[in-house]
Amino acid sequence: MEKFNKIVVVEPVLLSEWGYGQLSRFGRQVVVYDGNSPDDAETRRRIADADCILVSYRTSVPAAVLEDCPDLRFVSLCCSYYGARFAKVATERATELGIGFASLRGHGDNGVVEYTLSQVINLLQGVGGRRWRQQPYDLTGVKVGVLGLGDLGYKVACAFNALGAPVWYYSRTRKRELEHERLQYLDLPDLLRQCDVVSVNLNRDVCLLDGETLPLFSPNRILVNSAVGRCCDPAALSRWLETPDNFYVFDQVSLSPETEQLIGRDNVIYAGHITGDTLQCIDRATDQILHNLETFLREH
Repeated sequence: MEKFNKIVVVEPVLLSEWGYGQLSRFGRQVVVYDGNSPDDAETRRRIADADCILVSYRTSVPAAVLEDCPDLRFVSLCCSYYGARFAKVATERATELGIGFASLRGHGDNGVVEYTLSQVINLLQGVGGRRWRQQPYDLTGVKVGVLGLGDLGYKVACAFNALGAPVWYYSRTRKRELEHERLQYLDLPDLLRQCDVVSVNLNRDVCLLDGETLPLFSPNRILVNSAVGRCCDPAALSRWLETPDNFYVFDQVSLSPETEQLIGRDNVIYAGHITGDTLQCIDRATDQILHNLETFLREH
């Protein structure tokens, strides 16, 4: 199997220590950057003579940077990929330039699902000093809504179903083949009016909750945001949290300068880390990243 001439890990990615050591199997030279790339100029400098790069969900590689890297053959997206519209790497331009790419799938879902359920259950039962209502509830007593029924959203829905909660979902593409008695479709306004708990599992920076829609989901509701980026309008969210019995749960993938100001409120629960990035997630990601590198080299 032919090797890449130079592999560059542009920023820290979801590779185990063992996985970093395995990169030398695929590249004659391996360069690993420990710090995040602050801008496009620095990214261009780091990857200028690489023929393979590994990028995280944070890494921006626009078309202009790709065009300045004539040796580049393969981009390993060490994150999920939701299509060109949502990617921080210009994948359509990469294809035009003959640059291959591959991504991860499902590597961090388990941790996100577990965090979502655990925090909702804690609020229903009053664990940790916060309680949704005066009396403890179990999941059979609440209506759950899921925004986005991709792989992760469907796993969240199934987990709530398994513990007795009826679930409704909204997706811009209706998934009739996944619907059943306890998983039904509703349009967005009706879902927000009807459900007690909403889990946001949308693509990166898809904002469905704004000044018009979020007020429909109030009062005495629980909002769990597991989406990457700005999927809820910060000003609308801040106003929504002025109702003290509304609760907002999120982790680091949804953190922004605006949402950082919300941390510390009595009705805000913040994990302080990326809940999907468990030890097992890193192992799954490592296996997929190495498989993607090997597959590309074997096929090219």
